[in-house]
Amino acid sequence: MPTKQTLELIEKIQTDLAALAGASIDSLVRQGDLGTAMSFEPLSGEFEGMTNLAAQLRSVDLASFPLQRLQRLAGFISALLVDLEKVKTFNPTTANATEQRQQLMASVTQNYSKLLDDATPFLTVGLMRTANLKAAVDSINTELARAKASHQKVEEVLKESTAVLEKVRGVSAETGVAAHSTAFDQQAERHKKAARAWMIATLALGVVAAVFAFLLFQGSLAGSDAIWTGGHAVRSIAFRVVLLSFFTYFIAWSARNYRANRHNEVVNTHRRIALSTFETFAKAAEGDKDTKNAVLIQTTQAIFSAQRSGYLGKEPDAGPQSTIVEILRGSTTEK
Repeated sequence: MPTKQTLELIEKIQTDLAALAGASIDSLVRQGDLGTAMSFEPLSGEFEGMTNLAAQLRSVDLASFPLQRLQRLAGFISALLVDLEKVKTFNPTTANATEQRQQLMASVTQNYSKLLDDATPFLTVGLMRTANLKAAVDSINTELARAKASHQKVEEVLKESTAVLEKVRGVSAETGVAAHSTAFDQQAERHKKAARAWMIATLALGVVAAVFAFLLFQGSLAGSDAIWTGGHAVRSIAFRVVLLSFFTYFIAWSARNYRANRHNEVVNTHRRIALSTFETFAKAAEGDKDTKNAVLIQTTQAIFSAQRSGYLGKEPDAGPQSTIVEILRGSTTEK
């Protein structure tokens, strides 16, 4: 007999499943208020799948399952409901909205996949307990016999499906690689703004240091002629040199940050261009698998290998290809 804790957990699971099953697909896709570019239309299939999955789980008797399995199931359902609430309240006008949308879509897909994997045993046991188990087994046997009778036809369909799948994978890979260029573009823009700010700070510090140096030695802060004779002169000069050294340090520090941000801007822009042009070169090599693999290797090298920007004093040489490039080359050779 289930314990009180188990019954309370089952009640919570049923409540969450009811909320998940009753979720409106339109309210999650949000095509109307977000538009095509920022809507969650790519997840419409996942939204429909998770509502159907929740409806099926509601019909399963959960009382006979261990508490630990029920706790895992409840955790996955809760995580998915949290993601769906974030989808409903997503604001496209916030900072980094595109990046937040991509992360949210990835989280929804991942949590739905975890829930689907964890719910499979529950659905399987539920099916075995139904009165239509014998009919389901007979139906499966009939389909197996029909499949054996048309084995040759099945092989032909399988070959066609494999060819289509390979083509879809190729298109998905090209499109996915090009889509990731947006992340590098955002990084380049962020470093560009930071470099501009550090350049202004460097110039401002330089002007302030020059004015301060003039005032210390020639202007109103230079003092009387008495302090520039004998031992007073040494102390006066040392004091002023120390003050100016602080300005020199901050100017050098500001300039170094400027060069670092400019370097990162150039490198990320280079990566964005490499990813943006990948699809063009890949299409030009359509039908030539070796050339397409070579383009992929060069694109990967352009992203992960050291790049010179001209802004760093000692920049790394473009040495041997990285490990990931060697792995890609080996995999393409084996195929």
